[in-house]
Amino acid sequence: MSASAVDGVGAPDLIDVIDTFYSASLSPDRWQLALDKLGQIVPSVALCLYGYDYRANSGIGLIHSGFDPAAIARYNDYYHELNAWAPGFGRSPVGTLLTSDDFLPRDELVKTEYYNDWLRPQGNQITGWGSLLVNDSHRFLAFSTTLRAADEDKLSEPVMRLVARLIPHVDRAFRLARLLSGAELTQGVQAVVEGIGDPTFLLDRRGRIQFANAGATALTRRGSLVRIARDGRLEFTDQSAELTLEEQLRSIAARTYRGPMTTFAASSDGETASAMLSPFAPGDTGEPGLLSEFVTRPVAILVIRVTGFDLGHLLRREFGLTESEVEVALSMADGRSPQETAEVRGASVLTVRNQLKAIYGKLYVNRQSELVAKLGQMAGILPSSQTEA
Repeated sequence: MSASAVDGVGAPDLIDVIDTFYSASLSPDRWQLALDKLGQIVPSVALCLYGYDYRANSGIGLIHSGFDPAAIARYNDYYHELNAWAPGFGRSPVGTLLTSDDFLPRDELVKTEYYNDWLRPQGNQITGWGSLLVNDSHRFLAFSTTLRAADEDKLSEPVMRLVARLIPHVDRAFRLARLLSGAELTQGVQAVVEGIGDPTFLLDRRGRIQFANAGATALTRRGSLVRIARDGRLEFTDQSAELTLEEQLRSIAARTYRGPMTTFAASSDGETASAMLSPFAPGDTGEPGLLSEFVTRPVAILVIRVTGFDLGHLLRREFGLTESEVEVALSMADGRSPQETAEVRGASVLTVRNQLKAIYGKLYVNRQSELVAKLGQMAGILPSSQTEA
């Protein structure tokens, strides 16, 4: 590479590379092509997009150009766990030009096994520049370039200028890719899912909720059958159902799913349900493995039909209703008036009305219509938007 590729003479080549990065926003397989094209401009520079997981202290994949394939195999087998640059890289700001010396001084790098057994055999790769594209609670995705020590004096400054020009475009291209990753989840699709009577979720490959209708939202709020984990995943409280969900989502993501539908049972704390899982693929969901760690889109639709629900158990457990109050509340849910409830229970209307007042206070409602609507929502009969009376 010559400085002219950075200073203007070779600008059409660089513009083509930038255009390819932006086109990768729509076609994820073009990230590899973009790196390969950049590698033609800077043939003495190794390039990669790589992910790293802080919690596991491990790489989570890479897309590369200019590295020895055998060295990449060794990296995947072992050295991704010893990446000496990764911890410092992960402490850096997103979207800014970074140099390897900023987060690991060279005299420290050369002491590491990562350098001596992986970087040095590849022509003493010792310095480079890059930027973080994503940095969340426990992982990052980085774009990086690496130079051999023998080329450092000649290439260091022009490569730095090229990377500085390229980073804003790569950063914007990847942010655009993340925004467009849910492009298939149109308002029309959401409207259809919202109209399904049963609780319905659209899930990504890891089980994170991309969309939930009103019934699904009410179901997660109850928390007896399903709940939302800290990382946004939907999880069943029934361990067998949870294992089935995880296994089927993995097979959908890997395109080994034997569909068209998986049906399984779930039960917990007085509630039973039948769950139906199907692939949701209005478009291509097959991003390269690394990018799919950071780009989410719905890959499956999960419908949960509650087949048995002990509303009385929930009222006693969650709201502290007495047995008599539960009986009155369930009578109201069945459509009886206070007078009819009194007759069925062999009590006075005054007693029933006093019990109703206690029930209103415990369920935070003000009148009978609100109570009936709330009980309907709790049982999954009515969406939350209908609880206002």
